[in-house]
Amino acid sequence: MAQPGILRDILGQPASLQKQLEYLRTEGQPALKAAAEHLRRNSDRIILSGMGASLFACRPLSLWFGRHGVLAPVIETSDLLHYQQELCRKATLVLVSRSGRTIETTKLLHAVDPRDCHVIGVTAVTDSPLAEQSQNVIEIRTTPDTMVSIQSYPGTVLALLALGAAAVGQFDDSWQSRAAALIDPWERSIDEDLKASEGWHDFFVNPRVIYLTARGPSLASALQGALLFNEVAKVPAAGVSAANFRHGPVEIVNPDFRGLIFATQAATNQLDIGLARDVERFGGQVRVIGPTDALRDKLPAASIWPIPNVPEPFGPVIEVSPIQIAAYRTALWRNVELDKFQYAGPVALNEENLGG
Repeated sequence: MAQPGILRDILGQPASLQKQLEYLRTEGQPALKAAAEHLRRNSDRIILSGMGASLFACRPLSLWFGRHGVLAPVIETSDLLHYQQELCRKATLVLVSRSGRTIETTKLLHAVDPRDCHVIGVTAVTDSPLAEQSQNVIEIRTTPDTMVSIQSYPGTVLALLALGAAAVGQFDDSWQSRAAALIDPWERSIDEDLKASEGWHDFFVNPRVIYLTARGPSLASALQGALLFNEVAKVPAAGVSAANFRHGPVEIVNPDFRGLIFATQAATNQLDIGLARDVERFGGQVRVIGPTDALRDKLPAASIWPIPNVPEPFGPVIEVSPIQIAAYRTALWRNVELDKFQYAGPVALNEENLGG
């Protein structure tokens, strides 16, 4: 039997990320540095925007800028288009779209005045409307995905973090070496998770809703993970802030509750471990994603999904892979046809009608 496209994409991510990093280091570095130089000179109003996975990929960059005293909010492209176009005036808009031609992206490009809004386009398609109408373009050079955003997502997160590093003068040999050091341990981790996932069936059997929680930059991974469960396994899932989950949503916990908790950010992983303990104490079931050293002796071994211990800010680049595998396995267990959308196309080209 032929290997499903999504599985090829999952297994191909380390090599694909290496391709993206090599592009940023070499051929793509002049474009990266030109965009970063513009951000350095125009840091008073920066907006990060996208839809779906492209939107989520912006969050780690937003928080990176915040740590360096620069306000760069993440705003959904649809909201900019329909409600907040005025924010684009005298702004730098980092607009992210894998295809470069999603309907909200193309409409917003037509709506803003290029003399009044500097667009930095981040896309995988260099002849797309986004690439053609941006003043700066950062290319996503990962291997094309079969359907949903698997290989392109970590490549996009890495490219945006590279832009942030370059904007504060840190896209140097040290940064690039730390990024390159992700590849080998991530490849081993994906192989190990794929084998281990054969034993995950009971956790995912007939879930009503799967909740994914995280804090800080890792909230991007929770949101992307929920999207993957929706798109790949066709099951309800929600990505939520772990902090906000304590402010009311925790009331839904019961024996049917299934939660995936990212405890990957050093500043807050003890809080995430505390949430996992609380949910289990209330009768729910959780699995906690994080480095083994940070979780060992603090949670039952069966509750831990280990990932490599990587330096900040690179966690969101690789930490979603266990969720990709879980979504793939859940689709198999539910007899869901892989590599196929039921209602939407791979690129949203119409705001009024799905599949249009």
